[in-house]
Amino acid sequence: MSIAETGPWTLPVYIAPPLILLGLAACVYGVRKGLERRRKYAAPDRYGLKQFERGEGTWLAAGCAVSALTTVVIAAISFFPYGAEYHQWRAVSGTVAAVDSRLVTQGSSSLSERFVVTFEGSSQPFAIDDTRAATVRPGDDLTIACKREWVYASVDGYGCRWATS
Repeated sequence: MSIAETGPWTLPVYIAPPLILLGLAACVYGVRKGLERRRKYAAPDRYGLKQFERGEGTWLAAGCAVSALTTVVIAAISFFPYGAEYHQWRAVSGTVAAVDSRLVTQGSSSLSERFVVTFEGSSQPFAIDDTRAATVRPGDDLTIACKREWVYASVDGYGCRWATS
C-alpha cells in the first residue's frame, strides 16, 4: 500500500482565499473611506485644531474593521485543521485485503452507505463514498483518491473517492 505525498487541492482551497482577500480589500477600503469622511467633516476648535465628531464615517470605519476581523476568524476556523493532508486529494493504491460496508446516518432522517477498504500491509481503513466500491473484492488492485478527515474526540480517518480499479 502506498499513499502519495501530495495531490490536487480540494475546491475550497482554490475558491476561498481569493474571496477572503477580496472581502478584506473591501473592508480596508471601507475603513479608509470612513476615516477620510470623518476627517472631512471635523470642525476646528477654538485653537484651530480639528475636533473629530462621531458620525457616519466613524461607524463605517468601525463596521468595516469588525467585518474584516470576523472574516479572518471565520476563515481560520473553516480551514482547521491546517495540515495539507486534510485539504489535498492524495492517491492511495495497493492490493485490497478486505472490503466492508457501513450505514452512516446523515441527519435525523437519512442513511447513506459507506464502503470501507483495507489494504494488504496496513490496518488503516479507508472509507469510500461511491457505490462502485461495492464491486471491489479482496485481492483486487485499487487506486483511490483520499484526504484526511478530522473527527472530534476520535482518531482521524480517510474519506475517499473513486479513482480506478
